[in-house]
Amino acid sequence: MGAIIENTALHWLEEILLPIAISAAGLPPEMEIENFILNASDEPNITIGIEDYINDLLIIGASVIANQLANNQRAKRILQCIRTLIVQDAIELINARELAFDTNLEGIDNSEFELRYRRAEEKWEHWKSTDHKILIETEHFIRKCGEDLF
Repeated sequence: MGAIIENTALHWLEEILLPIAISAAGLPPEMEIENFILNASDEPNITIGIEDYINDLLIIGASVIANQLANNQRAKRILQCIRTLIVQDAIELINARELAFDTNLEGIDNSEFELRYRRAEEKWEHWKSTDHKILIETEHFIRKCGEDLF
């Protein structure tokens, strides 16, 4: 029974959640996913402040659950890929916000930084907009597990 759930969880992580993350990050869907997974960096450095952004996204919770259920090295690498994509965009959002705010306080022309901040915010909205799809896909995953077991 455990192997069935492990395989279903790996499939969910690799075929459903990773493509959602790739899309939210703005990467091309035709990118070489296998190389991306194989070259995943170690766990991204998550600093104070970034955690709040990351933990607000359902995709991270779903990915952690899928990784735990799949319980293998490939699942761990896929989770690292997803977390890295999210962390990179969260860092950009925080940095862009700080630059726009700080330059505005100093009276420096910050139109370039404001634009960078707006782009980072738009990108982060893509991550937040995945929540609805993740809820639907989680429901499908749970149903699939039930079907597979009974």
